[in-house]
Amino acid sequence: MTKLRAGFTLIELMLAVAIAVIVLMAAVPIIGGVSTERELNEKFEAFDALARKAQMNAVQQQRAWVLIWGKGSVVLQPDEPTPEEREAHAMGGGVVEKVGVAAGGKG
Repeated sequence: MTKLRAGFTLIELMLAVAIAVIVLMAAVPIIGGVSTERELNEKFEAFDALARKAQMNAVQQQRAWVLIWGKGSVVLQPDEPTPEEREAHAMGGGVVEKVGVAAGGKG
C-alpha cells in the first residue's frame, strides 16, 4: 500500500520557521537604519531651509543674518538688529525662525 502525504513533517516546519527567524533578524537592523536615516534627513532639510532663508534675507535686506546655535535649537536672526527688532526682542519676541535640534539624533 502507498501512503498519502497530506502535510509537512515537523522537521520541515521547524526548518521553515528557523529560516524565517534568520531572515527577520537580518532585516530588523536594516529597518532601524532606514528610520534613523529618515529622521536625520528631515532635520537636515529643516536646517537647510533655515540656512537658505538666512541667505535670502541677507540678499534682500542687504545686511548680515546669523545662525545661532543654542542648547537644543538653532536660531536665525539679524547680525545687527534694527531698533524695532531690539525692542521686540526685549519684549520676548524678535526671533525670526527657530529650528529644534537635540543631541544624539533624537528630538
